[in-house]
Amino acid sequence: MIRFVLDAEGTLVPDLAEHLPGRGVWLLAERDVITKAVSGQAFSRALKRQVKVPPDLIDHLERALRRRCVEAIGLARRAGAVVAGFDQVAAAMDTSEVAILLVAADASPGQRGRLERRLGEGKAFAGLTRAELGRAFGREQLVFAAVQGGRLADRLERDLERLAGLSGRTPDRWPGPPS
Repeated sequence: MIRFVLDAEGTLVPDLAEHLPGRGVWLLAERDVITKAVSGQAFSRALKRQVKVPPDLIDHLERALRRRCVEAIGLARRAGAVVAGFDQVAAAMDTSEVAILLVAADASPGQRGRLERRLGEGKAFAGLTRAELGRAFGREQLVFAAVQGGRLADRLERDLERLAGLSGRTPDRWPGPPS
């Protein structure tokens, strides 16, 4: 779900952190739901006033979610709750609980499959680019990262799920190792 509020000029603003003041409107984080709400004047009806909707609302929303995800990964990195690179991710899966496996959208299917068998109950997300993952680590590119469980992982997971819904994808749910 994504919360939307009005700014002082009556323009619709996404409230991704859910802290902005004012009456909010909640919508599913799905592109078609938001597009339908914009075209059908649902925001004006729900807020009981005329609402200015930016023409690039969905693109702005997707960019903002991507930025939040990269920032959350950076926070988790600084907190020591994330590792990067195939070998480090594989080692982390063997020695600790991995809540989120981050895979660049264009990662090798073979390497991705090798990590799949080790993931356990965690979730995998492949919605960020190599450059976006790399930016969180101060690198040019990165293909694999793993985030340990905790509050930062919960926040990141929520934003990644919203991003996946907005882009029309669902997060991969990989099964644990075969029994």
